[in-house]
Parts: sequence; structure tokens; C-alpha cells
Amino acid sequence: MQLGGQHPCNRLISSNAIGWSSKCNYAHRLESENQRIKAENERLLERFIRWQYNAQKRGLSQAVLDAYLPVIDRDSSEKN
Repeated sequence: MQLGGQHPCNRLISSNAIGWSSKCNYAHRLESENQRIKAENERLLERFIRWQYNAQKRGLSQAVLDAYLPVIDRDSSEKN
């Protein structure tokens, strides 16, 4: 949150508050990560909606889409 055009961490750092610098860096990293995750979530939601539309358009039911993946017998492929 910015007050008066200056981020609170910047005011603390500029007033030589020892220890706050690392806490503010951590807070900035968390804010950046939060924004990145929100953007990624939005892209994934848009992708899901596109997939949902395309599946419905092709007549795929939820049961078909929720079917488990086949089990891979890794032992047989390693014997070759």
C-alpha cells in the first residue's frame, strides 16, 4: 500500500530503520510473486474455459474428460 506516493517500506528504509530493509525486500518479493500467480491463474482459467467450450462443441462428456489415464507398465519397457 502506498501512502502519499511513497511505499511505506521506502519511507522506513530512507529513515535508516535497520532490519526493515530485508523485511521490505521480502514483502516486495511476495507482492511480485502474488501478482505473477494471479496472472498465471487468469491465463489458466481462460484456457480451461476454452477447453471446456471445445470439448462441449465436440460432444465430449465430463465423464470422458474425467477418465483416468492408462497405467503404464514401466517394467516391460525397461526389458527391451
